[in-house]
Amino acid sequence: MRLLFIRHCEPDYKTDSLTEKGLREAKLLCERMIHEDFSVCYCSTMGRAMQTAEPFLKAMNREAIYCDWLREFAHPITLQDGTEAALPWDLRPDDWVLDERHFHKDLWCKTDIMKSGDIDIYAQEVAENIDNVLNEHGYLRLSSNRYKSVRPNHETLVFVCHFGITSVMLGHILGISPIVLLHGTGAPTSGVTQVYTEEIEKGVASFRIHFYGDISHLYTAGEPLSLNPRLSECYGDPSHYDFER
Repeated sequence: MRLLFIRHCEPDYKTDSLTEKGLREAKLLCERMIHEDFSVCYCSTMGRAMQTAEPFLKAMNREAIYCDWLREFAHPITLQDGTEAALPWDLRPDDWVLDERHFHKDLWCKTDIMKSGDIDIYAQEVAENIDNVLNEHGYLRLSSNRYKSVRPNHETLVFVCHFGITSVMLGHILGISPIVLLHGTGAPTSGVTQVYTEEIEKGVASFRIHFYGDISHLYTAGEPLSLNPRLSECYGDPSHYDFER
């Protein structure tokens, strides 16, 4: 089975919609997606995600399943110095790297700063929901980050959502800490991440990322890469990320 995780196109966070550039990205994404043969499209109920999916769904005369649980992962947390951070990522290194639990697949959400935003509860909800989807399509989660191939298949599932929630889902199915993904990667807007099941042992499947945040549909059309979500490269440089943190 193949999973396609699509990050929404360039957003206007204040209005939860797409910018003019984001609308161009959505049109180019549409030209790519109309060639995809997918079984189901699951879409976040946030405006920027729905606007991203709308062009290709309309062009293909398809409907999405809209899911509140795919809304962006944005739970304010309280840092050790008592200050509040709007997001549990884009943190200063000392806010997270000094606690080894942030690197652990099960303990990352159990630290004091993560629990201050109920992220442990949120992470469990996301895990249950993505596992329910996978189970509906033939893959039942076992222990140790493995899935039982109840009904092995070559279906494609599409998820149109956000960088944060995608990191949490990927962390769960791959068995790694989402915090590492949240701070160590940056999916470009309209980027497509492709994940395959891998079944080397009969009846047991795992997941492998084939490519991450692909924006070939932008490059081939001459549409420049959005700088969202890039922060400052050197201290003092202006941030390219306009989300209010």
